[in-house]
Amino acid sequence: MKFSQSVLQLLALCQLAAASPCKPSSSGSSIIPTTTETKSSTSVETGSSTAVTLSETESASDSTTLVSSAEPTTTPEATTDLTTLLGETTTTEVSTSGAEPTTTLEATATTLSEEPTTTFVSTTVEPTTTTAEASTTTTSLPQGPPNLAVNGGFEDGTVSPWEKVSPQGTLSAITLSTHSGNQAGYFTGRAPSSVPSTLGIKQTISASTLEAGKSYKLSAWYILSQSDCFGPHLLCGYGWQTLWPPTKLTLVTGYSQAEVTCSWTQEQLNAGPNIQIQGDCFNLDIIIDDVVLEEVV
Repeated sequence: MKFSQSVLQLLALCQLAAASPCKPSSSGSSIIPTTTETKSSTSVETGSSTAVTLSETESASDSTTLVSSAEPTTTPEATTDLTTLLGETTTTEVSTSGAEPTTTLEATATTLSEEPTTTFVSTTVEPTTTTAEASTTTTSLPQGPPNLAVNGGFEDGTVSPWEKVSPQGTLSAITLSTHSGNQAGYFTGRAPSSVPSTLGIKQTISASTLEAGKSYKLSAWYILSQSDCFGPHLLCGYGWQTLWPPTKLTLVTGYSQAEVTCSWTQEQLNAGPNIQIQGDCFNLDIIIDDVVLEEVV
């Protein structure tokens, strides 16, 4: 009887099992695929993020579809920098078809342009100026004695210190008929009566410039176009007196030079030495220029 109960329990369990097929206990799902479709794509790009997606679809009459998707949180980056002298970009593609996954690899070469750099250096070259100073050699010529006559060429714009030897006549500076320079002296005079008068010009010489007993030469250039005189003469004097011998002037229409040698004593120097061009005349017209009184060396 005890055996019969055991058999009956076993039969009850089998009946229960026939009514509901035995299935293993699992927290997952059991999948019996009849058709499998797989898609796999892998992409690697330079300078961008890469996403990998796996998708599986299973279909059956009494099946459960499971879709698994995985996206990496970290995106690898593959960057290749190539320096090429040709400055070109190279792209390499690797493609695999069929049942295997398709992998596309793009390698981008970043061209580093090495252009020649031209540097301009500005150099200013200043012209070199060489100044050659002319060497002046001064040859000292023997200087003659100074001219002791003042305003001998009448170039001072005045006739001073020349003066008339008497009240008669006129003395002036002219610009025509000069021997040198721009001016010359001109004297013209007439006797007031039928008796001849002393007519002409003179200049007092400073006694401090003369030395008693020494010889001095007096010279003058003149034009004597008209004369009614006993003379005239080129001479030296003192006070109202004259030194002998004088030099007589002759009638000339062009310039002629006259010379005389003079010497004073100390008493004559004290009386006031002078030089003269004068004569006892009824009338006198004369041009005088470049009068020189100098020591005879």
